[in-house]
Amino acid sequence: MSSSSLNKEDPDYLIEEFWLGLKQSMINFYEDDNISTLSRCVNSWADRLNLLKSKQKYLEIEHLVYNYLSLYGIDVLRSGNLYYLALLNTNIKRWHKVCIHNNDDKVGNHTKLKYQNCMLMLLDISYKLFNKCKSTGEQQEIAKLFKDVELFLMYEDFQSLIQYALKNKKTNILDALITYNADNVYQELDIILGKDVSGLSGKKILGLLN
Repeated sequence: MSSSSLNKEDPDYLIEEFWLGLKQSMINFYEDDNISTLSRCVNSWADRLNLLKSKQKYLEIEHLVYNYLSLYGIDVLRSGNLYYLALLNTNIKRWHKVCIHNNDDKVGNHTKLKYQNCMLMLLDISYKLFNKCKSTGEQQEIAKLFKDVELFLMYEDFQSLIQYALKNKKTNILDALITYNADNVYQELDIILGKDVSGLSGKKILGLLN
């Protein structure tokens, strides 16, 4: 998938156009020594997408791009670089639109999900939190929330995020977590609050604390 092969007549034109922009953004991030000491096999990712393109496996390409967005997201989140976090947030929104367009907004397609995986949910939460930071201290507290991101990704242990949301009255965090895994989150809230809040929105849950 290269700029020289772009053809507006191709059925995956929008996918390829998006990927080329994302790929360059990722390369810029990983090549900036002031931002990240990590690296990813971005060119290998592109080679695999090219192979799938040659076989017209467009849905498989979509799934892989979501995976690559998520892996890249882990590194961006760890870096604490707000410029790349904002840029990634914009790219994720663009990618959702590309997928829906390519699949004619079909009911039941995976592009209809609010969050395709845990990492995309975490990126949505982190962007909204960082975007509303009013002090360096607040920014550092938020960064600390995501320091042990593996707890969220591997075990879906959202206890620290839930506690932060309750303490700071962040309904958007609770709503995002409930959207992603309602059973898990309501169970944790039951333990923390000592009451059953199943089915309630973040706003109503926080209302119980007043």
